[in-house]
Amino acid sequence: PEHQERDLAPVAVTATAAWNAASEASHPARVVPLEEAEVATRMAGTIDSVAVRVGDRVARGDLIASLDAADVNARIDAARAQLELALRTHQRIANLERDGAASAQELDQAVAQLRSAEAMVNEAEAHASYVDIRAPFSGTITARMADAGDMAAPGSPLVQLSGAGVKVVAELPSSLSGSIVAGQAVTLDTDHGRIDGTVTQVSPALDRASRRFQVEVVPASSERLLPGSFLRLTIAEAEGATRWVPSDAIVRNGQLTGVFTVEGDTLRLRWLRLGRTRAGAEEVLAGPPGDMMVVRNPSAELRDGQPVSSVTRADAPALEG
Repeated sequence: PEHQERDLAPVAVTATAAWNAASEASHPARVVPLEEAEVATRMAGTIDSVAVRVGDRVARGDLIASLDAADVNARIDAARAQLELALRTHQRIANLERDGAASAQELDQAVAQLRSAEAMVNEAEAHASYVDIRAPFSGTITARMADAGDMAAPGSPLVQLSGAGVKVVAELPSSLSGSIVAGQAVTLDTDHGRIDGTVTQVSPALDRASRRFQVEVVPASSERLLPGSFLRLTIAEAEGATRWVPSDAIVRNGQLTGVFTVEGDTLRLRWLRLGRTRAGAEEVLAGPPGDMMVVRNPSAELRDGQPVSSVTRADAPALEG
């Protein structure tokens, strides 16, 4: 009633205007090397030596490990002996065929045997290049799975190599499929603050089990981002901006939440439905339309309809995570 409002003493308040900010969603992500490989050999054999240890830095082409070359050298010697025999046979048949003592078919067979022997030598010499296992790119040895004397098998890793630089990988829900594109700007929330990032790759398919898809992000700065660490990937959502009010403006009455607003020279208690809490602010999902000037740190003595003697404006909290 108006006579009751006139009985309330005017009050000085500090207030902040409700504001709009981009709606964001945050997702767990992990830091991984830009390049990572399990270095293996292409042939079976006994490991003669491993030239690196965990933590060693290597350049592209540096020796990682060597296999015992005895079997390979024996194979090369045998192939070269076969080639020498095939050369002599071919020369003899060619001379006989020129004199009419051998048929063209016999010469063709000698030529085929010579070509086969040459191929065997090439194959044996190619295996020699597999004896020394070298770094496919520059980086750091992060794991070692073999020692001298172990048996190496094709495809079995000897060491794990991580290249310089990192990227961020996240598994996102299917609801975001189609709304994330390569080149899109995102933010990375770390223990040391926020870092800008750019989406570089988006998986075109969902994982059958998790119903999620993978995205890769390159950070603007990789300083203090260690492979294996976790952070949060924040993406501006498609629905745009939402309204926010300071957390210290909220008034609670049982299950109800609201704020005191300054409307002209009068306080009004307006009830709200709130969403997320972020950095000292509350997201307003439902409330009165239009602009709101909300009272900061309202005292328990404030009443709906109370006159306002003065208003001190305060800045809104910065939404930084």
